[in-house]
Amino acid sequence: MRKKKKQGTDISTPGDRLLRTYNLFHSLPITTAKASQEGFSDTSNGFCDQNLGYRWAPTNGITKENPIFLYYSGSGQISSVGILHFGPPPASLLPYWAPLNGTSGVYLMTVSFRSPTQACSSLPGEILGNQVVINQGSNSNFYVPITRSDALNTQWSPGGCIQKMGQHYIFDLINHPTLSHKVENTLPLYPTYNIQTDKISGFLVSTPNVQNIEPFGVWEGPFISDLWCYSFCPPCSWDATFTGSLHFMLTDPNLNHCTGFSCFLENL
Repeated sequence: MRKKKKQGTDISTPGDRLLRTYNLFHSLPITTAKASQEGFSDTSNGFCDQNLGYRWAPTNGITKENPIFLYYSGSGQISSVGILHFGPPPASLLPYWAPLNGTSGVYLMTVSFRSPTQACSSLPGEILGNQVVINQGSNSNFYVPITRSDALNTQWSPGGCIQKMGQHYIFDLINHPTLSHKVENTLPLYPTYNIQTDKISGFLVSTPNVQNIEPFGVWEGPFISDLWCYSFCPPCSWDATFTGSLHFMLTDPNLNHCTGFSCFLENL
């Protein structure tokens, strides 16, 4: 049984902030003014990628400990985020992890919050853009629904709800909307939704290859399969021995509650 979206909920933009790493919720700068004060530098050399924006990187350089690029529009607003994966991901998921130019064994996934008409625009727009799209403009361009209703209508599968995250949705690339629980078949990005408003609250990026976790990096985990199954509704038989995640929250985590949630009711 699905709750109706609250009246007045703004679904034109995915959120109003960008936080990383569950329970730590470290704030990432959503303007270039903040970025320059918080350890990021413009590395775009004046080039704006129309699908991403102007690229900024940690001033000390991209490392396994700090594997995040930020991209900004011409107006200085956050446009996209890039996540680096060190070591090869499963071969079937390589379309979503593209080799990073000029490196060996480093792969990049991007998530764009602004459409190509907005990514480089000097005109101010919504705080966090108007969309969530994986690898915009590439062969693996993948739209992430802004609402739970849209997720169901586009064959994403409802998963478990976790406090401060919201309800997870999962997309099986082979068997959608049925879940195979196989890492090589599963899109390595799960959106989460606020079950009261129906709106996206954030997303996680997943990998079966152990990355640098907090406090030695930004990733979470690694989680054994039984723990990873909390992201799913039962029955769950996730086939990876370990899975790591990196959460990005787009709204206030304290607004995401799971009171009254039931996987059983979700599947009626």
